[in-house]
Amino acid sequence: MSDILKLGVNERVKLAQDIWDSVAEHPESIPVTPAQRAELDRRLEEFERDPDSGSESDTALDRKRAMSLRLVVQALAESDIADARRW
Repeated sequence: MSDILKLGVNERVKLAQDIWDSVAEHPESIPVTPAQRAELDRRLEEFERDPDSGSESDTALDRKRAMSLRLVVQALAESDIADARRW
């Protein structure tokens, strides 16, 4: 691991991409829990019933980013409130 950390940022990014690509070559080897499998099956069935019911990938990513931003803002606000209470 220490050898990896000695690499430059670009080299580490390339290494991470290469590792991820090697994992993606064998998706069947990624463990999936029964609950995850059931959710994937449910989503696939929903899509097959109505292909237009889903979201465009950009829209879904925008919602995910907005949710992440809200969580960060909430955590910061809670931290500020906790600091204020200590005063």
